[in-house]
Amino acid sequence: MNKSMIALFLACYLAPGFAADDTSSFTALFEQAQFWQEKNRNDLAKDALQRILNADPQNKEAIYRMGMIAAREGDEEATQQWTNLLAQIAPADPRVKQLGAAKAVQAVDPATLAEARRLSSQGQYDAAIKRYQEVFGGVTPTLELSAEYYLTLAGTKGGIAEAKAQLNKLSQGASLNSSLRQAYAQVLSYDENTRRQGIELLSAMAATSPQSDSHWRQALLWLDASASDKKYYDQYMSVHPNDLEVINYFQSTLQRKKNNAVTNNRSRGYQALNANKLKDAERLFKAAVAENAKDADAVAGLGLIRLKQQQFDEAKSYLAKAMALSPAKSKQWTEAYQSADFYAQMTQARRLMEQEQYERALNQVLPLTTTKTPRSFEAQILAAQLEHKQGKAEQALQRYNAVLQKDPSHLDAKLGLIAVLQSQGRWSDAERLAALLPEKDRNRVAYVSQAEVNKLRADAANTNDLLAEISLRRAMKLAPADPWVRLDLARLIARQGDDIRARTIVEPLQAASQSAESRYAAAMFASEQKRWLDVDRIMSSIPQSQRTPAMNALAAQSAARSKFSAVIQRASVGDQAGARQLLIDLHQSSALGAKVVGELANELVQANQTELAYQLVELDLMQGLDEKAGDYIGHISVMNESGRSRQARELMTELMLRPDLTEENRRSLMGLQLGLAVREADQLRNSGQLALAYDLLAARLREAPENEELLLAMGRLYESGNKTTEADEIYNYVLKLNPANQQALSGAVNLALAQNDTDKAAQLLSRIDWNSAADPELLVMAARVSQAKGDDNEAAALLLKARKLAYQDASVWGSHTSSGASANPFREPAETASNPFRDKRLSKKQKPATTDIRPSWLPGQAISESQDSLTAASTSTDLFEQIDGMLLDLEQSTQTRVDADVVLRVREGSEGSSGLDSVETPLVVSTGVLGNDRAELSITPTSLNSGSVSGQDVNLFGRGAVVNAASGLSSRINGLAEVLDNVETSALAYYQAQDTFNKANARPETEVTLTEKQRLATLAETARLNFISAADFNFYDALGLTSQNLTGDQFAVINNSIASLLEARGYSDLGLIPTDLNNMETFRQEFAQLRGRLETILGDAQGALNTLAVSTGDPETQRQTGVALAVGYQGDWIDADVGTTPLGFEKTNVVGGVKLQPEVTKNTRVVLQGERRPVKDSLLAYAGTVDHVTGETWGAVTKNGGGVGLNFDNGKTGAYGSVAEHRYEGDNVESNRALSMEVGGYFRPALSMSEQLQLGVHVGYSSFDKNLSKFTFGHGGYFSPQDYVSVAFPVNYSFEMKDARFSVLLAPGFQSYSEDGNSLFPTDTAAQAALDLFYALGAIQQAGYAPSSKSGFGLSFGATGEYMPDPYLRVGGQLGFDSFGDYNETTFRLYMKYLIGGFND
Repeated sequence: MNKSMIALFLACYLAPGFAADDTSSFTALFEQAQFWQEKNRNDLAKDALQRILNADPQNKEAIYRMGMIAAREGDEEATQQWTNLLAQIAPADPRVKQLGAAKAVQAVDPATLAEARRLSSQGQYDAAIKRYQEVFGGVTPTLELSAEYYLTLAGTKGGIAEAKAQLNKLSQGASLNSSLRQAYAQVLSYDENTRRQGIELLSAMAATSPQSDSHWRQALLWLDASASDKKYYDQYMSVHPNDLEVINYFQSTLQRKKNNAVTNNRSRGYQALNANKLKDAERLFKAAVAENAKDADAVAGLGLIRLKQQQFDEAKSYLAKAMALSPAKSKQWTEAYQSADFYAQMTQARRLMEQEQYERALNQVLPLTTTKTPRSFEAQILAAQLEHKQGKAEQALQRYNAVLQKDPSHLDAKLGLIAVLQSQGRWSDAERLAALLPEKDRNRVAYVSQAEVNKLRADAANTNDLLAEISLRRAMKLAPADPWVRLDLARLIARQGDDIRARTIVEPLQAASQSAESRYAAAMFASEQKRWLDVDRIMSSIPQSQRTPAMNALAAQSAARSKFSAVIQRASVGDQAGARQLLIDLHQSSALGAKVVGELANELVQANQTELAYQLVELDLMQGLDEKAGDYIGHISVMNESGRSRQARELMTELMLRPDLTEENRRSLMGLQLGLAVREADQLRNSGQLALAYDLLAARLREAPENEELLLAMGRLYESGNKTTEADEIYNYVLKLNPANQQALSGAVNLALAQNDTDKAAQLLSRIDWNSAADPELLVMAARVSQAKGDDNEAAALLLKARKLAYQDASVWGSHTSSGASANPFREPAETASNPFRDKRLSKKQKPATTDIRPSWLPGQAISESQDSLTAASTSTDLFEQIDGMLLDLEQSTQTRVDADVVLRVREGSEGSSGLDSVETPLVVSTGVLGNDRAELSITPTSLNSGSVSGQDVNLFGRGAVVNAASGLSSRINGLAEVLDNVETSALAYYQAQDTFNKANARPETEVTLTEKQRLATLAETARLNFISAADFNFYDALGLTSQNLTGDQFAVINNSIASLLEARGYSDLGLIPTDLNNMETFRQEFAQLRGRLETILGDAQGALNTLAVSTGDPETQRQTGVALAVGYQGDWIDADVGTTPLGFEKTNVVGGVKLQPEVTKNTRVVLQGERRPVKDSLLAYAGTVDHVTGETWGAVTKNGGGVGLNFDNGKTGAYGSVAEHRYEGDNVESNRALSMEVGGYFRPALSMSEQLQLGVHVGYSSFDKNLSKFTFGHGGYFSPQDYVSVAFPVNYSFEMKDARFSVLLAPGFQSYSEDGNSLFPTDTAAQAALDLFYALGAIQQAGYAPSSKSGFGLSFGATGEYMPDPYLRVGGQLGFDSFGDYNETTFRLYMKYLIGGFND
């Protein structure tokens, strides 16, 4: 017997058991049973079921089926036995009731069942259901009758829902009954809503069931098929290719639906037409025609719509087509066709009259005078008007009188007759006839000759406003119905600024009783005042048939203006794509004209939609330059504003060569040309092409050598080229030309500030009397000087004064930057001797003579008289933004700010260890100190929750592995008693077998045969061998251990342990199991003594193990809360802070750091850093936790060390690199050392004040001495690979809107790391040695952590949004996500930053 008692420490692992359901293990046998039942071979079905019961005597499904077979065979006794057995095993099983019902069925008269089936087959479903329920004594059928019962129930009113539900439940049960599945599919096919589902089920069963195949076919013939159902019919035809009835049904159903759709659309179209819903009617008629192009009724409907819309040519075309398609119906459309034809010709005649082609118009209209009344009257009136215009007054009188003879009340005939009488000088006749008119129509009569009215209008146009108003009021008194007199007077009053009185003058022209011409005049005035809604309203009241081309043009312009408003609205909410599409639709659908396009495009520029403006101009220019040259000046302005200097110049050159260019147009173009040069030079300068910018400005300066805008642009150019001396000379010369030129003063001051010459900047501003200064831009400039001198209070006071003045002076509102979008070709130009940006030597030799004369090296010659200053766009940013920005900078650096955050971090991982949910709510109060430096105090409530450690994870938490091994081994010791019992039992069996053989052997062969004695001898020998085997047991094997992997030292530990246990009890050894069984009583005594010793020793070992297995309980939920405190200092080149990890955590550490980053050269800083920071990878690493076994605390890791780095950023590109070394220390955590390095670079291809795109690459490397990433005692719970390499390609896009800013970061990349293996307890050698021994014995599966490595794709994502409702408050949010392999961390942040005590006036 092996004495190895150390095996008692073995951990016991129990595999969880599970129970299978009744059918899953015997599916094949159940299918066999079902097959034979359906073939009426119950004997073979019962054989299959009995085989199941042999293996599982309590299988409820098999018992149930045996009972059902017995019931069908009429064996009441067997049915009752199976029922009782099922009720005994599972009293609540519903199959018990079903067996009872099946038993009851056997007693029912078969005639009742036959009657139920007969009624069902005749369609008497309600009566049949009653008979069925008599059969099984209730509303629940037996399983055998379920299919036919529920099929019958489906035929009753409201019964199909229950039939579906019950058959669905039964078909999914364990019965595997195909008849139920077929019944369920069949019932589904009864309902159109579920018929497709039924078809799918029936098709699946059709191959093995002729009944299912038949029902499948019937369901397809019931289906209200659509085109999407083709798959069902294709599947059926693939099986039954000759069954043409089914496919013909499908095709005829589709055709019927198509015909119905056409008829339905046509019918609904006429309903909409009768309701005057023309758009709906047109849509429906077009849908009908799309289905059937020969549908004459639908085509005629479109013609009637066009007739109502007064689009007579189209109406005529549609109606003619309808009549041709259906001659039998042509009579019902003849009247409409004739009406369309008449008005089409009338419209053409009126158009010719407007073009003063009176003879052609008269020839067009004369045939129409013979048509039916009242249309013939309209033709007669138009013919009379034409004859009157031709001077044929008598013929016109005859026509008017002919109409009045037939219709004495015809108003247009009366008005025409009065006009002819007036033209003949027959005033009394005209006045007499006019007096007979209704009062409301009298103002439509002209009482004086049009010549006199026209003379008064001409006089008004050529005199001053006072005399003009007198003339126009005389004309209006003479001709109150003349709309053009009223329009002239309204325009005059509007020019004087009295819009309300002007509108009152034209208001009467808008009445519905007024002529089309009068309403057109009112609409023209509304358009001049940009009242486009009024224009729409007025023009919509003029019938299409009465509109002239000019009227149509104004209506089109008004409609375009409405669409244009939608363009601006879309663009203002950021929907650029939608705005662009609306703009394209507007241009394609409206004949705007170049002048209107220019106006609209410039309005888009004013709405800060410069790109849309340029797209509109570009669309118009694609149509060619076929309008007046002056109409395209607005296009050039838009090109200039959008930064398309080259295109603007090309168009300007082409227009300058046009013969139709007026002198006024030429002056406008010249002004634009100089402004264009300034803008284009600024663009070239911003893109680094200084030499080209110089050439451009030099050429213009030769034409206008003292133009201030050109000189200032040249000054900016020299300033950008770091030629500050020359730039300063230019600014001073401009100040001599115009001491009030603020751009020149600003340029000179900026140069002084850039050179840190605050005294010079102050001297330049000394010429200004600040007590009386009322220009906000000057005050802003002075504020910049004060800020540079360090006097923030004076700077703030000046800025507040500037802002107040700016609000009082509306002229400064809305200024904008003139510089266009930057390009960056990086191209070296050819060198010339006169360009200082190409000949570096020449520029160095230039020396200023004086500071206020025109530099001699500037292109062009000075002239005695100053040229008119040409207006160019300002290069300064919006004044209010500049003031508020400077104030905000001052406030941010000097005022007290409160920052409040909520940060939620969710790291995926194992509950209680690597998983972590943290919430931090830092509150930071900071204020300005020592100029622009800031001091801050932060309070950060923090809550960490890692969840609860449970299951097998307890073994790898703290010292859980020791507890698990000890408790498992202690429980396993109890199993050793069974081994000893087996020894004793085998000994007794051997003794009894030997005793029996001895007694039999002693008896003569007459009493016991030789064969029997031989048998007994064999049994005794077998029993002896069994006893020897049982007595020679091995403790390792008995407890599932192995000694093959033990080292010599471990064997020594085992032997010493056994010796200590024996010595403690005073035993020299345990002894051996006695093998002499001649005296059983003696054997039992000796064995009992040996067993007692063994059990005593085992009890001692078990007691020790139980002591070892005792812990403080299961690990508590890993949750920590506390409040961190910190103070900090932030300066231009130094950041420092000191504080604590949250007070209230299991372990609190003092943390902090210092970071120095002095600028060593321009755009380059050295970074030096020393720090002690908390490690926040897990709750264990950050807060520390308690070992549930010993109650000791471990964790709370800090990284301690520093690094050095170098950063470069010139605004366009940047690069960085750093190296750092840290020691990681924690409470009861093994020390660790880490080395890290990183290097990266980036560039910004898109860079502006409001938008930035940054692309970069980042390479990082880190290495830890030890892998302490686990959560057993002595580990730190932080990521600590021995080699870690990452390569990322960060893409950062940010943009700003008026009150908001947003940024998005996406950083895909590659990561790779490797981790060395480590022990479970790196700081507890004793516990680790025990685990190593357990592992060698095979008692546990893990005594340490294996090495690991991983490589793959990684991704970081971040998004930030910030809203600034005012300059003192910012609210925002951030979302972050990092992922690599199984590691996923998501961060949410909401924050608010509030500035206290801002400079708010």
